[in-house]
Amino acid sequence: MLSLLCNQVLEAAVWPKSENEWLAILVLGLMLVGPAFYPWDYAVKHGPIQLLGGSAYLPPVLSALILLVAGIAEMCWQLVLATILVTSGAVQTSGKLSTRISP
Repeated sequence: MLSLLCNQVLEAAVWPKSENEWLAILVLGLMLVGPAFYPWDYAVKHGPIQLLGGSAYLPPVLSALILLVAGIAEMCWQLVLATILVTSGAVQTSGKLSTRISP
């Protein structure tokens, strides 16, 4: 509710302007982002939550790597620093993997 309130007060609404933009939203919701919630939900309920939390740090690093390989982004010190920070966050959150947590 707080997020919705902040969105309404602090941000201007931007609606898609073309059919292609609406189609992109539909494709993202139905084919990419939407179905991803089902395995995430299963993993949260049945998997090791520390591993799941740590693996959530992986997409930004992978997307940066893909941009580098594709030639869209260039290697710079900021990217190296960001990768180090993200990786250290993942290591920190998954540090208790060897410890079994009782419910």
